[in-house]
Amino acid sequence: MFSLLIKVEDTVSADEMSLLRNLARACLGIVKKRRDVKSEYVEAADAISDASCWMIFTAIASFWGQKDLWMDAETAMSY
Repeated sequence: MFSLLIKVEDTVSADEMSLLRNLARACLGIVKKRRDVKSEYVEAADAISDASCWMIFTAIASFWGQKDLWMDAETAMSY
């Protein structure tokens, strides 16, 4: 996934940005779902996957200037 994101141009079309935003929201959904069902025991694979999801989300929200996604993340992660 990271290799593919490196290949994305700095300036993208509206359709491409929509796809990137959908990817960011999907990553956020994965993290939220794991957080909601996570037991006391955290597996290393889950922690790595969560970190990867956050890195993808951060890249899209920050590099491509989609700052409003952070408000979505705040809403999704609040109890």
